[in-house]
Amino acid sequence: MGTKPVNRFADLRSLSIPIIVALVFSLAAVVLPQSKAIAQQLLYWAKTYGGSGYDYAHSIQQTSDGGYIVAGSTESFGAGGKDFWVLKLDSSGTVEWQKTYGGGGNDWNSSIQQTSDGGYIVAGSTESFGAGGKDFWVLKLDS
Repeated sequence: MGTKPVNRFADLRSLSIPIIVALVFSLAAVVLPQSKAIAQQLLYWAKTYGGSGYDYAHSIQQTSDGGYIVAGSTESFGAGGKDFWVLKLDSSGTVEWQKTYGGGGNDWNSSIQQTSDGGYIVAGSTESFGAGGKDFWVLKLDS
């Protein structure tokens, strides 16, 4: 009647909180430095390219000189609508040259590769040229 029930697990609860806290700190001590080191190792540079319209990158490839060739579409530059946009970047992401290709309709590319002669081959679609509607469009560019 006047006795209190005995809580046999009270001692276990008081032990479990420090154990959980210790595990969390131990895990954080192992995982966080590794995540930071991985992030620092992977990010050499980050840059943005574009203007006031919608600009998209569709394909990128490292070039034989250690730089990059990027093929995308732009609404910021060019002849109107969407146009092919090709950028040649050096190894640090600085634009070496850029060029747009297209007409009054929408033109967008989906792939670019460097060719054995040092130039580039670009493939995409056009509404500006061809038989009408959307047509396949391939351009061979010099270096």
